[in-house]
Amino acid sequence: MSKSLAVNSYAVVGVALAWILLYLINYFLLPAVRYSELASLIFLPAMLRPVAVLLFGPAGVVGLFVGGIFTAYFDPSFEGSLVAINLISASAGLFAIILLRGSPRFASELGPELAGLRLRTIFVVTLLTASISSILLNGFYATNGINSSVEQSLAMAVGDTIGSFIMLYLAASGLRLLRRLAR
Repeated sequence: MSKSLAVNSYAVVGVALAWILLYLINYFLLPAVRYSELASLIFLPAMLRPVAVLLFGPAGVVGLFVGGIFTAYFDPSFEGSLVAINLISASAGLFAIILLRGSPRFASELGPELAGLRLRTIFVVTLLTASISSILLNGFYATNGINSSVEQSLAMAVGDTIGSFIMLYLAASGLRLLRRLAR
């Protein structure tokens, strides 16, 4: 097996496992924040969408898709086309990153090492990813006769944004703690 294939395989599996873990934490430990069967006011796995794309590119998107397929079975309320919904969900971060890489203000910060990300860029990436995900998913729900509303779309966007900020804050705090311990 080539080194590139091995790295991409590990990326897919790692991202999928991270999605599954964050989803299960969200689903079982935070049931009170569910707005509806299809939206949560805090959605922890949302942070993985842009991060997986930045770190692993297409392999990250595949990992998000695989993780989404597996977590769909944990939720008996899941409705609609499993493949289409997870393709939309997994691709939201990719669409946001592609759009932002087209902007000179953000392109230089959106490399695979994440070293140059500033708070403003994290906020824009998070908000754009959450908006794209919410609009596309609720558009799919509405066109396929699945319960959808403007309120649900807003709740989904808010949940993705809050979940991303919580997870990014925890990750940044964890990295600061590791740096202190390493000294």
